[in-house]
Amino acid sequence: MNKEKENVHSGHRERMRKKLLSSGAEGFCDHELLEMLLYACNSRSNTNGLAHDLINRFGSLRGVFTATPDALKTVSGIKDAAVSHIMLSRELMRRVENERIEVPDAFETREQIYEYILQLYKFSAVEELYMLLFDASNRLIDCVLISRGNSTNVSMDLRKMVLDSLLKDAAFIVLAHNHPKGKLIASSEDALLTRDVTLTMNKLGIEVFDHVLVANNKCTSIMNVTYYA
Repeated sequence: MNKEKENVHSGHRERMRKKLLSSGAEGFCDHELLEMLLYACNSRSNTNGLAHDLINRFGSLRGVFTATPDALKTVSGIKDAAVSHIMLSRELMRRVENERIEVPDAFETREQIYEYILQLYKFSAVEELYMLLFDASNRLIDCVLISRGNSTNVSMDLRKMVLDSLLKDAAFIVLAHNHPKGKLIASSEDALLTRDVTLTMNKLGIEVFDHVLVANNKCTSIMNVTYYA
């Protein structure tokens, strides 16, 4: 029986690689692409089953690549090497996508800001706090990653935010953070963060134009949340 199994899978990886090189990646199913990605960290085992298990567990390729390391390890057979490989692939995809984000000469509408922010969080598996700095002509000076947390919370580095805003001579800023595994509903911590940053920046003559919350590829403003008062 074992010999029969070996015969079935004999040369399978080489056939898949040849098909990839000769025909491109477009003709492969999602699980086949993930299977081949896992070859690098599974030199002997059959990664086809692992690919199926990952997609079944997280629902889609996007679900796999935005899962946290601890969540990935709940899938039987997924070890540190596979988790590291998926994390590296996700970061590469995120950076490629960020390079493609088009930045207008000047942001004329709030919707333009929201569209830009949604692109930042395409592959985020953990909470991340960004600060967008604008000049008086609505031009984006910089987009700064303030901090990166875990799947449920992120810390605030107010000192870094103040220094970056002053050094880059920002006229106003926009905050953005995400709830990667949550709902598009601001928490009390989100509201307190907004209040603290707004009070500090106002003293420096810098306006906090908005604080944008992102979840499930949607976003909303939490500037008007008042239950911290």
